[in-house]
Amino acid sequence: MDKIEHYDNIDGKKIGIILIFDTYGEKQYKKDFDRFVAYHKKLSLTGDKKEIYFKFYNQIKEFAFIPYNKFRECSMDFFSKIIFYLLKNNPCFIVSNGLNVQVKIVRSEDYFEYDDEVSDPENACFEMAGSLFLQLIVAPYFYFKHIDFSYLYRYFLHELTHFADDMKGYLLFNKKYEEKINKLARVKSAYNLNYLYLSMFNLREEGLPDFIARENSSIFDINPQGIRQYNNNLNKLIRLTRKRGAEPFYEREIGFDNLTPSGEYTNGRVMCLFIAMCIAKISKSPYNILVGSEKFFGYEHSNLNKLLSSNKVIHVSNLSREVITKAISLIKPVTHYYFIKLYEDYCKKLGISNNNMVMTRRRFYELKKKAITYAKDEKKKRLKNRGFVVVKPEYD
Repeated sequence: MDKIEHYDNIDGKKIGIILIFDTYGEKQYKKDFDRFVAYHKKLSLTGDKKEIYFKFYNQIKEFAFIPYNKFRECSMDFFSKIIFYLLKNNPCFIVSNGLNVQVKIVRSEDYFEYDDEVSDPENACFEMAGSLFLQLIVAPYFYFKHIDFSYLYRYFLHELTHFADDMKGYLLFNKKYEEKINKLARVKSAYNLNYLYLSMFNLREEGLPDFIARENSSIFDINPQGIRQYNNNLNKLIRLTRKRGAEPFYEREIGFDNLTPSGEYTNGRVMCLFIAMCIAKISKSPYNILVGSEKFFGYEHSNLNKLLSSNKVIHVSNLSREVITKAISLIKPVTHYYFIKLYEDYCKKLGISNNNMVMTRRRFYELKKKAITYAKDEKKKRLKNRGFVVVKPEYD
């Protein structure tokens, strides 16, 4: 096997970092490098300000070729440093007497995924696109002798949180439920339900890791317009009963392709933040709320609901470490429906009205009912249009 390994000890436990290059040789790397160069040369002409990764286009005129061996060495050097630092500061991810973080390098675009089917307490297994290593680690160091350590730390912290959640059994209920919904979607052609439930899962499953990745931040943001757009998109999603419509819409407007304030990752993180704010209120731990040039200090913040209704971006700063830690420990064991319940209950304690909440149990129930109705009506229409009889449908 073509691999690079590095081992060390953390608190007496053996930790291994293993990068596997079996399916990512020099030929695959060269194709990714050429695509990387072409992409950034194009950006130099378009100046696309939406690009979220490290920008090269306004600094590099000619991209000197980065040799494959240099790519391999640099990938392992910085990846291992980040992971060892991350694990040293988050020993809760080491759920056994040792841990091997294994990453199989593949040729794909912007792809990094936890493999829950082969991971176990001693092995956290991931697949990651070689192009991401190039974009985020190798090229920044090669051309500028600088990488964005903070961004990469948060990125990998998010993914290792999935591993820890999985090993501690926090996601087992979600997996069983998701399998049931997937089956219903296939049998009843109700793919709107599939992606509606998936988004409810991800508010907790992706929102908490995103919150944990920012626990050392001094400031968090809440965008009320993003909350409303997220819900608008859910209402559009439930009208899309066929996979060819529902899947791309979900991925683009709600799921992993949308990292803006209207995406499920951000809204899940905001839900975690509200829970932390309520804990601060209960424990009488003061913090700051900033809206434009206005600044409010305290732990009651009775004007919070009014501020949310104004649709202005709200910044929350100086939450105590104890409050954030308590919020994380409270959220970790709960699954998607109970996460929504926890959030809803804590929002009520903060005086937040339903229309300013990311999600409520009643709203989810109404969305589900509408999704089933749309699927039922669409199926009737398809049967009639093709000359078949409409048999009374039953939806579990």
